[in-house]
Amino acid sequence: MEAKGGNEQADYEANKKSYKGKLENVTNEILAKEIGFNDFQSINKNFEYRLIFNASLQREQVRLFEELKKR
Repeated sequence: MEAKGGNEQADYEANKKSYKGKLENVTNEILAKEIGFNDFQSINKNFEYRLIFNASLQREQVRLFEELKKR
């Protein structure tokens, strides 16, 4: 899980919208990590990437923890 402040969301979304599959067009660190993880996940299907941008971080952490406890 990647947790970022809400102030980083606009740049991430703008870069993701303009990204057309060319790595030279990636200017946002968060997007670069997401793209890298997607490549990793194509080989390792048991992993999941979650990106959270707001104050609901703690609630999401609790939800994920409860989900993991069930497995």
